[in-house]
Amino acid sequence: MCDAQADEEMTPKAVLLGAKNTGPKLCIKCKQAQPNVLIRNIRYCKTCFLYAFEGKFRSIMNRAKATNDPSMKNILMGFSGGPSSRAMLQLLHQYTSSHNKYGELKILFIDESLATEDHGDHLGCIQKIAKLYPFELIIKRIEEPMGSKEAFLDAFNGLFLYHLREDFLSSLRHSLLVHTARESKCSMLLLGDSATRIAIKTISLTSKGRGFSLPFEVAAESSCYEGLSIIRPMRDNLSKEVALYNHHTQLYHPSIKSILYKTKPKASIDRITEEFIAGLDSGFPSTVSTIVRTANKLTPSTNLAPGIWCPLCIK
Repeated sequence: MCDAQADEEMTPKAVLLGAKNTGPKLCIKCKQAQPNVLIRNIRYCKTCFLYAFEGKFRSIMNRAKATNDPSMKNILMGFSGGPSSRAMLQLLHQYTSSHNKYGELKILFIDESLATEDHGDHLGCIQKIAKLYPFELIIKRIEEPMGSKEAFLDAFNGLFLYHLREDFLSSLRHSLLVHTARESKCSMLLLGDSATRIAIKTISLTSKGRGFSLPFEVAAESSCYEGLSIIRPMRDNLSKEVALYNHHTQLYHPSIKSILYKTKPKASIDRITEEFIAGLDSGFPSTVSTIVRTANKLTPSTNLAPGIWCPLCIK
């Protein structure tokens, strides 16, 4: 159900101000309207919130070197069907509609149902959403880099720890994104990592001993692949902000399960990190932004050999 079904993030009650609000009477931005949105203890009216949210997307896109390079026009957007990528799809459409310098615009959905054993009609929902926009939809299956379903299942089922399965799927997902971008002759690859996801990734990758690759994994723009720029235009928006934006603009999305669906908080390093960040952020609203600002200071090592990648994770 992609029209009516939305996950719990779609109506985050903690950040929707109600009648019992005793804070400022006016929006912090326009100083005219009544506030009805609370973000980081700052109150906005709906209009100012939407403008600020969309402005963060435009700012990253405008600052990206690739978007200002006349030779780089075609765009591939990774579309998972989740809240952040759903919002990014709408923002990308608004942004490119006002800029005539772009060529082909494509969106890629990777079907991971073989790994998650989720047999809902997600493809139908994704196709229905894609028809709302003038973008070409490309659908790939997570097992494609392995050559066959049998090879994928043998490798996947041989990993007994959840964090190993997560890393395995992440590597295949990344490989498909990069390969499809090159195959489609796209010079820009857009990913929908929110600020909250960037913070979680920063801590979890460091815990896994992969801090070396962080500058490529969390940067607003990464040019680690020749002829391909990876841009994360949602990285300045919290997951709460994404949920509020989707709620106010009525952008619904399918509820697609991950391999960690209904698992315990200690099931994997990523789940532990997610619980840790969420717990801290509930009491200290600046937690995510502090981690993201710290990650922004990271730069690639000068000892990196260009064009040489790990044969396992392709990063």
